[in-house]
Amino acid sequence: SSDAAALLRILNRHFGEPLRGGQLARLARGLGADVPFFLRGGTAIGRGIGDELEFFSPEWRYWAVLVLPNFKISTRWAYSQLKFGLTSERKSFIFNGQKIRDIRPEQFSLHFVNEFEAVVFGRYPELAELKKFLRDQGAFFTSMSGTGSALYGLFLNEDAAREARRSLQNRVRTELVRPIDQVEYNKLMQGNGIAGEP
Repeated sequence: SSDAAALLRILNRHFGEPLRGGQLARLARGLGADVPFFLRGGTAIGRGIGDELEFFSPEWRYWAVLVLPNFKISTRWAYSQLKFGLTSERKSFIFNGQKIRDIRPEQFSLHFVNEFEAVVFGRYPELAELKKFLRDQGAFFTSMSGTGSALYGLFLNEDAAREARRSLQNRVRTELVRPIDQVEYNKLMQGNGIAGEP
């Protein structure tokens, strides 16, 4: 999706930027639900199928250790195993940028849950072990990404994140990343020759 968004920006610039405003985003939406996000970057809440975006600037800063196991999990299988009841025991919240900004890092696990973990961890217990390892290394929040198999741990301290990554490097592929805002994202895009505002 990020590659598709970058290519759209390059083509739009190459042809004299004929698509302006929401036109490029509408074209991006036809390629994939999350492509419009990558046109702008930053931090956003996705609604609908993930393409209705509310951008905001979070107050918190953190580092993330991405854990990338060498096997894939079928999204189709994961959805087929997920059982949605007519009513949920857990209360659902509708978030907006202000509500998310008000959540302190130590409260993330109270508000953000990946329902697929119960299904996927039952079949792939090594993922549950990796999630626990990240937490034991000091991550204030850990989760599986989507239907897996990727996981991530969020750390307030860069050194702790680097140490957690080092501890995992002989077991599984890892990456150390940090979130960037829209200004940084656009500078990065321009630095790579992908100029132009979406």
